[in-house]
Amino acid sequence: MPTDEHENARRTRGRNPNKTIWNLKDARALLLDAYPHWQVAMDRAEELRDAALVIELARLRDYLARLERKVGDALAGEYREGGDD
Repeated sequence: MPTDEHENARRTRGRNPNKTIWNLKDARALLLDAYPHWQVAMDRAEELRDAALVIELARLRDYLARLERKVGDALAGEYREGGDD
């Protein structure tokens, strides 16, 4: 006979994938919201001719793109072995 704990786990199991999908969609929206802010910072760094800041912002852009790709893969039910390929 299943315990209350097992019954609760069984009932919530079906909802967890939906919550995961919602969280991933929220994460993708946040990443997309970050890009205009990144562009403002990059434009300012270029105006100031701050090469070190431009380099760091370029790295940040790469990380944002990798995160966006990972979230997209997760939403599609895919996983790419080997990191960000």
